[in-house]
Amino acid sequence: MDQKTLNGLTALLRLAPFAAFLLLFLSACAGDSAKPSANNKAIRSPAAADIAQFIGQADIPDVIDATASVKVADDYPSFSVSLSEVPVREFLQALARDAGLELSISGAINGSVSMVMDDRPLPEILDNVVSQTSVRYQLDDGRLLVFDDQPYLASYHVDYLNISRSSGSDIDLSTQIDAISLAVDSGGSGLSNSNNSKASIKNASDNRFWDSLKSNLLAIVGQPAKSDSGNLPVIVNRESGVILVRARHKVQMQIGQFISKVVQSAQKQVLIEALVVEVSLRDEFQAGIDWRVLSKGGETKNFVQSFSGNAPVTAESIENISAPAALLSVFKNTLGGTDITATVELLRQFGEVKILSSPKINALNNQAAVLKVVDNRVYFSIGVQRIKTDDLFEKLTTTSEIKTVPIGLVMNVIPYISQQNEIILNVRPTISRILGFVADPNPDLAVAGVQNRVPEIQVREMESVLRVENGGMLVIGGLMQERISKETVGIPWLSDIPLLGHLFKYQSDQLEKTELLVFLRPVVIDGIKNYRDEALRYLNNQQVMRQ
Repeated sequence: MDQKTLNGLTALLRLAPFAAFLLLFLSACAGDSAKPSANNKAIRSPAAADIAQFIGQADIPDVIDATASVKVADDYPSFSVSLSEVPVREFLQALARDAGLELSISGAINGSVSMVMDDRPLPEILDNVVSQTSVRYQLDDGRLLVFDDQPYLASYHVDYLNISRSSGSDIDLSTQIDAISLAVDSGGSGLSNSNNSKASIKNASDNRFWDSLKSNLLAIVGQPAKSDSGNLPVIVNRESGVILVRARHKVQMQIGQFISKVVQSAQKQVLIEALVVEVSLRDEFQAGIDWRVLSKGGETKNFVQSFSGNAPVTAESIENISAPAALLSVFKNTLGGTDITATVELLRQFGEVKILSSPKINALNNQAAVLKVVDNRVYFSIGVQRIKTDDLFEKLTTTSEIKTVPIGLVMNVIPYISQQNEIILNVRPTISRILGFVADPNPDLAVAGVQNRVPEIQVREMESVLRVENGGMLVIGGLMQERISKETVGIPWLSDIPLLGHLFKYQSDQLEKTELLVFLRPVVIDGIKNYRDEALRYLNNQQVMRQ
């Protein structure tokens, strides 16, 4: 123990005679030896670095920038401390003297501290003092500034778009052919019979980032969002992303940690690559795609089936699956490869593969995104109005209204990215196409001599909440349909003879069964380089699939 440390110990013992068992050991290394060891890493409270400068009076302090940069803990000397119930003012005086710092104390600093710390940096020791007493400090250019912990203003910067979004989706299914009702005139109860069935799923998502953040900060400060005084301790400027908070130091520490976690989660981004494939099944695969083929290779695949009430499907039990799954999710980490392209090539053995759409979309965490690749097909809604004239004749007036129906792919996605970069998706892909056109059966149109044809639309869609790992591939399959096409085959020239041509030709119905597959591959984007790499990989996949 050097002479400098003994002097510090003697001074403390003289100033605290009431502590019979007081022991203070301060060992500081002078010159180059004052640097901490390589394995000595300080655990620094985030809010201790928030206070970059504090200049002003006690009643109206200046705003402190919570994002300003200060010296890190490893830039200060380390000390070993062992003390019990020592007055905080006296301990700070001895600590500043041995650290070679000027000490400035403002306000009433009371209380005592107890700690045992071995070879810890100066800021970490001061953080321990702050946790035990109502003080806060600032290390500034060779000075240790200590203040009474009164409420002060601190500023925080949050980079987020000033926007509030609301989204919703409905899926309604109602089947009703007819309803029969019978009323009894004698006062008895009526009878009714209906053969309808209804099912409905409604989703709603409200993203009000700034409103939610402000209410959360007010809860941390301990003041309700609606205050009678009108003097709220939290000021939020959404246009610039600046937040001012008036609170004590310990509360400022909690606010800094909370804002850091919120911003880190809210600014996560996911790239969702989608591929919609239609497979025209061969005769030997009329029951659907045989998913057992994808299990070849054993441990490279992991299957999870989301049937409610059924056990999950694994790589071992996939051999038992022969019928098509209504919703089959295939998970595999594909961050380093082109697994979607390889899977499409595997599907060619089941029949002709047609890629209907191959879009991609970026989405922020918990933000709804809509991907729409459609053709807006136009049709007309025609109405007939009968107007009686003075001579008792009816005058027919027709009106037409242009309407459009989207034909193609529409996909709604809401992603959530966990701290482990696992992705939870609320996904709703919708595929629509025109089956044909039928005549409008309105009798008024027939009277007016107007013929109007409206389209018959086939819609195939799913809505589900799924979980997939970062870079994993998700397959939604089992959407099967049958198409019947009429084919006429005849002898040239002879089949065109009037009245006799039918003797030289015949018609046949061709049955085609198809299965629709939707591939989804979400990837968490971390920085511009990661986004550029994923974009290049996506373009390479497109070139391979077009070959």
